[in-house]
Amino acid sequence: MKAEHKLFLLLIILSSFLFCISIFAQKPNTYSEKIMMNENGSANIVWKFTVEENTSNELLFPWNFSSKNLADIKFSLYKVGKSKTNTDSLIQFSAAYNPSIVDRDGIKFISLKIDQAEQSKSRLIKFTVKDFIEFPKDNNEEYGNYPVKYRYINTSFPQIKRFESTLVLPAGFVIVSVDETIPKQTEDNPVSPFQLGVVDSKNSITLKVQNMKLGEHAFLKLNVKREAKSYLVLFAFGAAGLLYLFFFRDLVTQKNGNGNGISDKTKN
Repeated sequence: MKAEHKLFLLLIILSSFLFCISIFAQKPNTYSEKIMMNENGSANIVWKFTVEENTSNELLFPWNFSSKNLADIKFSLYKVGKSKTNTDSLIQFSAAYNPSIVDRDGIKFISLKIDQAEQSKSRLIKFTVKDFIEFPKDNNEEYGNYPVKYRYINTSFPQIKRFESTLVLPAGFVIVSVDETIPKQTEDNPVSPFQLGVVDSKNSITLKVQNMKLGEHAFLKLNVKREAKSYLVLFAFGAAGLLYLFFFRDLVTQKNGNGNGISDKTKN
């Protein structure tokens, strides 16, 4: 190997080592994301996190979205507190503190500057991705089902103690099946890694991971469909009502005001 090639390889190794040092200084205690999907394909995303330890004033969050227009994404940063009703109270930071997308060694991250004295407090980031998923307007998939896949890869932190990802379906959509998850439910770990729920009257699924290490990922694969009203059931109820009126019309006409089913002709 030529000397210049060795020097180039050494520089790559050194830069990667220094980058890993900066990464390993970041330790989120809790990290949760809520991805609220819209039928037009966009998604409103909320990240909530608390930092356990960080030796620098920069946090780098993994960017796991394949958005086409990164420059159009606007981030908003909030401080999370507790109100008198014990619910989250959000205080928005000025735009100067908002995160931004950066490129480090060909990998995209969300860069957030945070003061050392403020590291132990909860933060919340909101943004919108315009092309998160595509829902065809016509139900041309099998049985009207649409496959939804989402993967979160931890490319930033040495460990996330408690990671949680929630996918919220568009209004009027239901979950048909959950085909695959990472982590998986096994005999050694029989507890289901996901939970089905409802967020703002919309169906959702939440995936939870404990102690997610650097390079590990969480994955969801499910089928969803539009929830259509069952006209067959409505027709059946209507037909049953008509049949009742047809076969029992004599009883209906014979009822008197007291509802005793005896006609006036039979009275003495």
